Amino acid sequence: MNCSSTSPLGKASLIHKQQIAVNRPYITTAIDYTNGPIHIGHAYEKVIADIYARAVGGQLQVGTDEHGQKVEESAIANKVTPYEWATQWSRFARTSIDLLQVNYAHFIRTTDTEHKDFVTGALQTLWDKGLIYKSEFAGWYSLGLEQYVKEADKVEGQWPSHYGEVVWRQEPAYFLRLTAYTEWYRDYLSRVIVVPSHRRPQLEVKDLCISRPTERFSWGIPLPFDTGFIAYVWLDALLNYVSHYPVTPDTHFIGKDIIQPHLVYYPIILHALGYEEPKQFAVHRSEEHTSELQSL
Repeated sequence: MNCSSTSPLGKASLIHKQQIAVNRPYITTAIDYTNGPIHIGHAYEKVIADIYARAVGGQLQVGTDEHGQKVEESAIANKVTPYEWATQWSRFARTSIDLLQVNYAHFIRTTDTEHKDFVTGALQTLWDKGLIYKSEFAGWYSLGLEQYVKEADKVEGQWPSHYGEVVWRQEPAYFLRLTAYTEWYRDYLSRVIVVPSHRRPQLEVKDLCISRPTERFSWGIPLPFDTGFIAYVWLDALLNYVSHYPVTPDTHFIGKDIIQPHLVYYPIILHALGYEEPKQFAVHRSEEHTSELQSL
């Protein structure tokens, strides 16, 4: 684990750094979206990550992902603020994880000031490096996933049910030049440990749309170089792994449905920011037996 004395960004909080500067493995789970209660799949992930963390003497971070259009729309429908809505479900998630007796070292919320400041600094760093540019995006947008999707994603001519409503959008947007790191990424993908191995992605690297216009919704972290836009919720969420403990985790536990952001966007973003690369991902389906993790 990288325990250098300063963060690559220079502005990350180091208040809690001594808690992990003792050569204990740093382990994370995906953070849970605060638009409703966590379910059995979330619980499964927390439990197997906790088992692994205890077995290797590691420390575990869990938490909640609290920005985005669905949170804002649900808050409006329930006549509360987005923060109040997110807080309600974040508390529910934490209480549920506590009832499972998961031994976590830190519970992160993406509405934490520390995290928001970190994301703002990371965006400014990427902008200053010339890795972000403005263009226009036109394509299909999944309201359920809060991301752009492709015609090729259809199954027998229909969008998958978990995509929710899919609409055509054309709007100005900011993009992150992931393609600047294509060769690095190909080399990285050949050496990163993915368990089970058949979950290793074979995906083309494309530039990533990292913004949403505030005229559409505003519940998110503003881009520091253009406050008419907020950060794409996935970019915001992925940085939670390094915004509190400013080192790259040793092992990430994630579900199979979020492989692309974690095994494509995330390692390239960390590399662009100067962090050590993620080394190990345990990718699960909640019904799979935990024996597959013994090879970690």
